[in-house]
Amino acid sequence: MLVRSRPATTIGMKAPMMQSSMAVSALAGLGQVGQEMKWGLVTRNVATLVEPPRVPRHEMRFLSPAGARTLLAAAGRERLEALYTVDLALGLRQGESLGLRWEDVDFAANTLRVRYARQRVDGALQLVEPKTSQSRRTLIMPPRSPPPSRRTASDKSWSEPPATAG
Repeated sequence: MLVRSRPATTIGMKAPMMQSSMAVSALAGLGQVGQEMKWGLVTRNVATLVEPPRVPRHEMRFLSPAGARTLLAAAGRERLEALYTVDLALGLRQGESLGLRWEDVDFAANTLRVRYARQRVDGALQLVEPKTSQSRRTLIMPPRSPPPSRRTASDKSWSEPPATAG
């Protein structure tokens, strides 16, 4: 079986051997069949004849209104209660809510912009752009969002949001 395919080694091989299914599948695993076809060493890529396996789609499960109330009651005065409330009210994904910054919140317009997500990359948490353009969006905050000035004793890094007129 071929482990490495380089032009110098594959050109030296005989064409009949390159057309064997074992050689073609070995090269397909290395992503080399396209180049081998250009060189005229194989006549076709049999991997293109295979149907990819179907990926089963799982139906999304959501909390019922009663379940959401239960969650918020359990969160009570927890440090992340405001985060859970915003997540439930706006339907944010975990990474999106953890990627929020104060400049993403416009209290005057009552909107919240989703521009970043927090993700673990190489073991470190980083702010990254959302995967799709549809994930970058501006949401209208419902009137029952948690008050932004509430502090918690355990969060020493809290900073007050900018004052709004009105």
